[in-house]
Amino acid sequence: MTEPRETSELTRHRDKFGYPPGNLYHAATEHQARQYTEAGRILAPVRGFDTDRAAMVWAMQTGRQVILEIDTEGLNVAMMPDHHNEYGAAWWTPDDAPMSQCRCIVEPDHPRRRTEDQ
Repeated sequence: MTEPRETSELTRHRDKFGYPPGNLYHAATEHQARQYTEAGRILAPVRGFDTDRAAMVWAMQTGRQVILEIDTEGLNVAMMPDHHNEYGAAWWTPDDAPMSQCRCIVEPDHPRRRTEDQ
Protein backbone atom coordinates (compact mmCIF):
# COMPACT_ATOMS: atom_id res chain seq x y z
CA MET A 1 0.00 0.00 0.00
CA THR A 2 1.38 3.42 -0.94
CA GLU A 3 1.43 6.44 1.34
CA PRO A 4 -0.96 9.33 0.61
CA ARG A 5 0.65 12.10 -1.44
CA GLU A 6 0.59 14.67 1.35
CA THR A 7 2.48 12.31 3.68
CA SER A 8 5.23 11.68 1.14
CA GLU A 9 5.39 15.44 0.36
CA LEU A 10 5.64 16.22 4.07
CA THR A 11 8.41 13.62 4.47
CA ARG A 12 10.29 15.11 1.49
CA HIS A 13 9.99 18.57 2.99
CA ARG A 14 11.14 17.48 6.44
CA ASP A 15 14.16 15.72 4.94
CA LYS A 16 15.10 18.65 2.71
CA PHE A 17 14.13 21.79 4.65
CA GLY A 18 13.00 20.93 8.18
CA TYR A 19 9.50 21.40 9.55
CA PRO A 20 7.64 23.72 9.56
CA PRO A 21 9.12 26.34 7.22
CA GLY A 22 10.41 29.47 8.96
CA ASN A 23 9.06 31.69 6.18
CA LEU A 24 6.23 31.52 3.67
CA TYR A 25 6.34 33.37 0.37
CA HIS A 26 2.94 34.75 -0.58
CA ALA A 27 2.06 35.99 -4.08
CA ALA A 28 -0.40 38.90 -4.28
CA THR A 29 -1.68 41.52 -6.68
CA GLU A 30 -0.80 45.17 -6.10
CA HIS A 31 -4.41 45.77 -5.02
CA GLN A 32 -4.26 42.93 -2.47
CA ALA A 33 -0.92 44.20 -1.11
CA ARG A 34 -2.43 47.67 -0.56
CA GLN A 35 -5.41 46.10 1.26
CA TYR A 36 -3.05 44.10 3.49
CA THR A 37 -1.13 47.27 4.36
CA GLU A 38 -4.32 49.21 5.15
CA ALA A 39 -5.68 46.37 7.31
CA GLY A 40 -2.31 45.77 8.98
CA ARG A 41 -2.57 42.05 8.23
CA ILE A 42 -3.26 39.39 5.65
CA LEU A 43 -6.62 37.90 6.52
CA ALA A 44 -6.79 34.14 7.04
CA PRO A 45 -6.51 31.72 5.47
CA VAL A 46 -3.03 32.72 4.33
CA ARG A 47 -1.37 30.56 1.69
CA GLY A 48 2.22 30.55 0.53
CA PHE A 49 5.20 28.52 -0.55
CA ASP A 50 8.29 27.47 1.36
CA THR A 51 10.64 28.97 -1.27
CA ASP A 52 10.62 32.34 -2.99
CA ARG A 53 11.22 30.66 -6.34
CA ALA A 54 8.06 28.53 -6.00
CA ALA A 55 6.07 31.67 -5.16
CA MET A 56 7.50 33.46 -8.19
CA VAL A 57 6.44 30.60 -10.48
CA TRP A 58 2.94 30.72 -8.96
CA ALA A 59 2.85 34.51 -9.37
CA MET A 60 3.72 34.24 -13.07
CA GLN A 61 1.00 31.60 -13.57
CA THR A 62 -1.66 33.68 -11.80
CA GLY A 63 -0.72 37.22 -12.87
CA ARG A 64 0.36 38.41 -9.43
CA GLN A 65 3.13 40.98 -9.17
CA VAL A 66 4.04 41.19 -5.47
CA ILE A 67 5.83 38.56 -3.35
CA LEU A 68 5.68 38.93 0.44
CA GLU A 69 7.93 37.00 2.81
CA ILE A 70 5.98 36.04 5.96
CA ASP A 71 7.76 35.06 9.17
CA THR A 72 5.78 32.04 10.41
CA GLU A 73 6.78 32.39 14.08
CA GLY A 74 3.63 32.09 16.18
CA LEU A 75 1.48 30.97 13.22
CA ASN A 76 -0.05 27.51 12.87
CA VAL A 77 1.31 26.27 9.54
CA ALA A 78 0.22 23.13 7.69
CA MET A 79 1.09 21.70 4.29
CA MET A 80 -1.59 22.04 1.62
CA PRO A 81 -2.66 18.87 -0.19
CA ASP A 82 -2.05 20.46 -3.60
CA HIS A 83 -0.58 23.50 -5.42
CA HIS A 84 3.02 22.28 -4.95
CA ASN A 85 5.43 22.83 -7.81
CA GLU A 86 8.92 21.59 -8.62
CA TYR A 87 10.50 24.48 -6.67
CA GLY A 88 8.66 24.15 -3.37
CA ALA A 89 5.73 22.98 -1.31
CA ALA A 90 2.54 24.96 -0.68
CA TRP A 91 1.53 25.72 2.92
CA TRP A 92 -1.30 27.56 4.67
CA THR A 93 -2.22 28.94 8.05
CA PRO A 94 -5.67 29.50 9.55
CA ASP A 95 -4.24 32.55 11.35
CA ASP A 96 -4.10 36.15 10.16
CA ALA A 97 -0.55 37.19 9.27
CA PRO A 98 0.31 40.56 10.82
CA MET A 99 2.13 42.92 8.45
CA SER A 100 4.77 43.32 11.17
CA GLN A 101 5.80 39.75 10.23
CA CYS A 102 5.83 40.47 6.48
CA ARG A 103 8.26 42.13 4.14
CA CYS A 104 7.98 42.75 0.42
CA ILE A 105 10.71 40.99 -1.56
CA VAL A 106 9.33 41.54 -5.10
CA GLU A 107 7.21 44.41 -6.35
CA PRO A 108 6.50 45.82 -9.81
CA ASP A 109 8.78 48.43 -11.30
CA HIS A 110 6.79 51.64 -11.70
CA PRO A 111 8.13 54.35 -14.07
CA ARG A 112 6.90 57.01 -11.60
CA ARG A 113 8.97 55.47 -8.80
CA ARG A 114 12.02 55.20 -11.05
CA THR A 115 12.00 58.93 -11.88
CA GLU A 116 11.40 59.91 -8.24
CA ASP A 117 14.49 57.90 -7.15
CA GLN A 118 16.79 59.57 -9.70
